[in-house]
Amino acid sequence: MTLSLHILLPLVAFFVSLYTVMRVARYRSDPVASSFLVLMAALAVWSLAVGLEHASVELPAKVFWLKMSYFGILSVPPLWVVLTVRYVRADRWLTRRALVLMSIIPAITFVMVWTNDVHHLMWRDIWLDTSFSPPVDDVTHGAWFWFQAVYSYLLVIFGTLVLAREFGRETGVHRKWVGIMLLAALVPWAANLLYITPVSVFQVLDPTPLAFVITGLVFSLGLFRLRLFNIMPVAHEAVFSHMSDGVVVLDTDGVVVELNPAAESIIGLHRAEAIGRAYGSVLPALAGRLEFTSEYTDSQFGVSLGDGDATRHFTVSPSSIVGKGQFNGCLLLLHDDTERVRTESAVRERIRLEAELLERQRSEQLLRASEAKYRNLVQNAGSGILVSDAHGHILTANRAALSIFRYATEEEIAAASAMQFFVNADDVKRLLEPIGQTGMAKGFEAPMRRRDGDAFWASLNAIVQITESGERQYLVIVDDATARKHAERELAASRQNLRLLAQRLEEAREDERTSLARELHDQIGQTFTAIRMDLGRVVRRLGPDEQEAKALLDGITQMVDEGTNDVRRISSELRPGALDDLGLAGALEFYLEQTGPRAGFDFTFDSDGELSGLDASRSTALFRVFQELVTNVVRHSGADRVDVSLGHSGNDCVLTVSDNGCGIDTNEANNSRSLGIVGMKERLLPYDGELHFQGEPGKGTTARVIMPLAHT
Repeated sequence: MTLSLHILLPLVAFFVSLYTVMRVARYRSDPVASSFLVLMAALAVWSLAVGLEHASVELPAKVFWLKMSYFGILSVPPLWVVLTVRYVRADRWLTRRALVLMSIIPAITFVMVWTNDVHHLMWRDIWLDTSFSPPVDDVTHGAWFWFQAVYSYLLVIFGTLVLAREFGRETGVHRKWVGIMLLAALVPWAANLLYITPVSVFQVLDPTPLAFVITGLVFSLGLFRLRLFNIMPVAHEAVFSHMSDGVVVLDTDGVVVELNPAAESIIGLHRAEAIGRAYGSVLPALAGRLEFTSEYTDSQFGVSLGDGDATRHFTVSPSSIVGKGQFNGCLLLLHDDTERVRTESAVRERIRLEAELLERQRSEQLLRASEAKYRNLVQNAGSGILVSDAHGHILTANRAALSIFRYATEEEIAAASAMQFFVNADDVKRLLEPIGQTGMAKGFEAPMRRRDGDAFWASLNAIVQITESGERQYLVIVDDATARKHAERELAASRQNLRLLAQRLEEAREDERTSLARELHDQIGQTFTAIRMDLGRVVRRLGPDEQEAKALLDGITQMVDEGTNDVRRISSELRPGALDDLGLAGALEFYLEQTGPRAGFDFTFDSDGELSGLDASRSTALFRVFQELVTNVVRHSGADRVDVSLGHSGNDCVLTVSDNGCGIDTNEANNSRSLGIVGMKERLLPYDGELHFQGEPGKGTTARVIMPLAHT
């Protein structure tokens, strides 16, 4: 080796790099400082190898140190990228896959450097140029050298662009620091331009290592002058890393870019596992609950993580990260509120239990008061109340029950069985049947027996009740219905007598009408006939000159004819002869034929023929009701069509009269106090007949008469 001016710059670069490494080594725990430390160490290796290369005299030694310099040459561009990316806190880009891919070409190049004698892709030729003093080595570069050079330039450009992007986003001291780094990053580019230009001093010596060292020196001076290594790491360690609350930093896409140890403990993931993942996969409880906008207004909310007793409760306070008016991401502060939530929950539970205890005491007091009130009501009730078990043994009885069955005390009636109170054993089965189906029996009446053997009618209401132990009991309310039963019998007998009386009156009325109709038809009709015959003889005896007398007699004859017709009509209304001659169906149809044209309505009549079981009185009653119905249609409905049907349904005769008139309200018709409707119902009453109306305003009315047929 020999000393020359050529080794001066590399040695300066080496010692500056080594000094920088020593100064920065104490901050190696910081990711940015550690990256910068490795970068400066690589530059020191590069500079030392270049210096030894120029100090060597023989070509083999120069070639050896040339190859050794590639330890630094190949390491500096990737390390530059790592440094810039870590500085802007974009560690999510530095995945294992990205680092491996970025190192593939340098690794291949390093192998090709040491195997160049085989393929000559790095240098086609290496020789010793003796035109310089001392001599220097010179090379002819191969294809892979230029490929590696382009790749290295791209990495350096990428790192520089990362700094330029950060410069545009930051403000204040950070912007100044990024600006210094960006300016220093341009020095290697300037040095490389000097190396490739025909400047004599740099034709032999490549100033690029020294330029990178100058860049590193500027970086270190800026770091120390701005105290970024002294202040920022300490602040990060003291404020960020040692915070008891979890802190998670998200970018604008919701991807985790940083988190502190407290957050690692909360989410159960290491920092390296969480960075680069969407926040919804790291904290599923927050998925979809964040809005990535420039402002958060009162967006604090609570979440629970974990299951069972291990559940922890956190208050999440999101806030936006804004630089130069631009939204750059979101910061989540996770405050552990587990103790507070558990304390509040315990307090609420205690309050609830105390309130429940007070409510239970109040309920017990109300229950005791209610039971006392219930016992008082039961004991003083006017109806007898009995409670028996499923086997009929009397458990309790009130005063009214003791009085009804003539027992002195509850103990006496408890010795009896409920079965012995029934006169007929079948009544017990009839009572239990509805109880078994619905759990109750209402209005059950049966003859029962008192203690002394006297029978009486009892009205029973029974219900099944289940005790707390699951036992089935019967609660029975007993009323003495003997007096009511006697009153009902008397009322039924009175109704029957009234029906018989009404029937007898109606029959007497029909007999009188029949007799009167016959008298009118036979006596007055014969008288009118005789008068008409005498008038005819008188007219025939008048001469041709007595026209005035003839006209007078013709008028008298016409009045006699009208009187005859009136007698026939009145006689028919009193007792229609068609009812006796044609039967009920024929009489109905005949009446429609006579009334329809005169009243101005069309009609239809449908009949099953004469019905057996319709005696004269029933036929007459149906005909009279039919007359009244048709009269009501003519007077009130304004109908132009009437449909009549006569048939039977089972043991009943059914007469239906329908019209298309104005219609009548069904409820009003069925509950009407109209004398006409009342009269029709009274006429049907002796025969247990019924009259029902169904109508709708504007759509007509249908009257339905149902009369049981007489038993033959």
